[in-house]
Amino acid sequence: GPSPSGGPITVQLSASERGADCIDGTGPKGRINIDRFTITPASAGECPNRGDVVNGSAEPDGAPWRFLIEDENEVEFGLVDGAGREGTAGARLLRGAGATGRAAMSTRISVPRSTTLESPAVRFWWRATTQQIFNVHAGTVVSLDDRGRQVDTLVGTIDTSVSNNAGLNRLYCLPPWTHGTVIDLGFSLPDTSTEAVELVIDEISLTTDSACGSDDTLFDGGFESAPNPWFGASLSSPAEAVFMKSDAALAHTGSGVLDLTYWNSAAEVSMETYVRIPEDEPNPALTFYSRSPTAPSIDVQWLLGRSDVVAAPIRTIDAWQQNEVCLPSEWAGRWFRVVVRAGPGSEPVAPITQEHVYLDDFALGSCSTE
Repeated sequence: GPSPSGGPITVQLSASERGADCIDGTGPKGRINIDRFTITPASAGECPNRGDVVNGSAEPDGAPWRFLIEDENEVEFGLVDGAGREGTAGARLLRGAGATGRAAMSTRISVPRSTTLESPAVRFWWRATTQQIFNVHAGTVVSLDDRGRQVDTLVGTIDTSVSNNAGLNRLYCLPPWTHGTVIDLGFSLPDTSTEAVELVIDEISLTTDSACGSDDTLFDGGFESAPNPWFGASLSSPAEAVFMKSDAALAHTGSGVLDLTYWNSAAEVSMETYVRIPEDEPNPALTFYSRSPTAPSIDVQWLLGRSDVVAAPIRTIDAWQQNEVCLPSEWAGRWFRVVVRAGPGSEPVAPITQEHVYLDDFALGSCSTE
C-alpha cells in the first residue's frame, strides 16, 4: 500500500522464484496454507523507521545487528568501540589463521519508495584484510546457507591515498525491487580462506544519487550510473573484477558500460539483475549487447532464474552483438533474475592475459522466437 501507517497494505505469500523442476514441468505440485494473520508491535530495534537504517553507526548500545557465526571459538564478532571510521565504533568480524568457521553480520534498512526519495542509494564505510574477498548481500538473511541476494564482492585493499589506510567508502544505487521494502544488508567473511581475515563496517546510511535513475522495471540497463559499483556483482578471487565504466568510446550507446574482467582461466565472475516482467507483453524478453576484444578463454553465458537451468552462450566477438533472453510470461508482474557469468570451461587451467567481456543496453522487449 502507499503507507505502512494508516494506509492499506497488500500481503502476498508465494514462491520467490520458479525452481528447476517447475520450469521443465517435472516437479510435484506445491501448496501453501496460511491462517491467522495478526499485527503486533515490533521488538525494540527490530524494524527501522521509514527511510532509515537500524544502528547504521554500529554503536554497541544501539543494537541490534545480527551475527551468524558457525563456530564462536574461531571468530571474534560484535559492535566494537574504536574499530570503525576515525576511531568510532564499528561492526567487526575477525577470524584467525587456520580457522575456517563461516561468519556473517547484517542490519536492516527501510528503503523509501522512489516517490519519497528519488534515486535512492545506500552507502557505507568498510575496512578489510588486503587481497581477501568479502561478499555483500541484500534481501532476507535466513542463515549462513541463505544470506539473500548477491550485492557485490569486496576485495580488501590498502588505499595509498588514505594516509592511515583507515578504510574506504562505498555507494550503491538501489535497484527498484528494493524500493518501499525493508531489507537485510549483510556482510560475510570469505567461506574458504584459512588466512587471518578481518572485516569492519560502519556508517551505513541511505542517500540519493541522481545518476541512479528512476526506472521501476529494469535497473540501470545502460549502466549510466558509472562509476558507481554494480549492485549484483560476484567474484571468486581477487584476480577478477566487475567495473562500471563511464567511457562513451567504449560503450554501445551513451557513456556507461559494464566490464567483466579476469586474469586467469579458473575465474568465475558474474553480474546479475532482476527484471520485473511486464504484464502487458505476451512474449516478454530481455535483450542486451555484448562484446569481447579477444576470444574468451573461459565460458561466458547468460542464465535465467535462481535455479540456473535455462542458459545459453552470449556473443563474444570484437563487435557489439545483441543477445536475447525470453522470459516466462506467467511470471508477469514479478521479479526474475538474469545472470551473465564467465566461468571455467573444459580446457585445463592455464595462465592467460587479462580478458574483458563488455555488456551494455539491457532492455525489455518481445521474444523473437515466440
